[in-house]
Amino acid sequence: MITYIDDIKDIDDSQVINIPTDNVTPILTIKDLTVDLSSKQSGSYGTIIKDINLSLGSEVLALIGESGSGKSTLAKSIIGILPSNMKTRATAMHLSIKPHEPSVNLMEIQSQKKARGQHISMIMQDPKYALNPALTLKKQLELAYLGKLNHIEKQTYFNDILAQVGLNHTVLTQKPSALSGGMGQRFMIALALLNKPKLIIADEPTSALDADMKQHIMTLLIDRCKQHNIGLLLISHDLQAVTQFADRILIMKSGEIVDSGDRTTLQSSNHPYTRLLWSCRPSAKTYGKFLASTEQNQ
Repeated sequence: MITYIDDIKDIDDSQVINIPTDNVTPILTIKDLTVDLSSKQSGSYGTIIKDINLSLGSEVLALIGESGSGKSTLAKSIIGILPSNMKTRATAMHLSIKPHEPSVNLMEIQSQKKARGQHISMIMQDPKYALNPALTLKKQLELAYLGKLNHIEKQTYFNDILAQVGLNHTVLTQKPSALSGGMGQRFMIALALLNKPKLIIADEPTSALDADMKQHIMTLLIDRCKQHNIGLLLISHDLQAVTQFADRILIMKSGEIVDSGDRTTLQSSNHPYTRLLWSCRPSAKTYGKFLASTEQNQ
């Protein structure tokens, strides 16, 4: 049965298929997720992503593909921030908050809104565009915080969250424009951790950083996720860069999952698109040579 997010009332938990995650209890379960784009002129639908099935536990699951493959559309459909001309349908999309308790039905609009920011956080590509430039960092933490601590306890908690990502509490009086790229992404991680979510979606979280800072921020993000048993959906276009961090990897092309595995199995994958992604990155061996292009595989 396929259900539309506009029409759905409830999904029986018996419909959820628990896709294996290497003995990791699933936090996020998605079955048959499709996103359609409507045309204002004709009113007809075209499919952006099709029949996505995945399950994510307290682990790092990387979603890899070239620009336009549908990675960010998938992420936005999970958290419920797709534009109005996109329509989501799925057999099931559930978030498990606590063991042995009913899961949150992410295909139900109100449940999805409640989960967003509380149980699911998202780290965008560039803090310059994700943060409000007119507000201090303290104000942005206060607006995002959903807990019930009193004023003094809350300030202590904010300081602790900042310390976890290597920021001094003195940055709270500053606005985003005062932060370097690395500091901005640290603060984005702090925002993502603020309400102790079960799932963090990181959409190209280091794309605006230099190589050394990329490594540092990724290590920091994954360490904090493992420390708090948070599931991390890591979106990237760079297969080789994420293999050192991901427990499992999904390869996405033209809106579909075309390959999957861990860092070992994917290195020997026979799928032509996966092999192409491996060969796209420059190295000492490719110096002075033309690199493979995804356009060659269209």
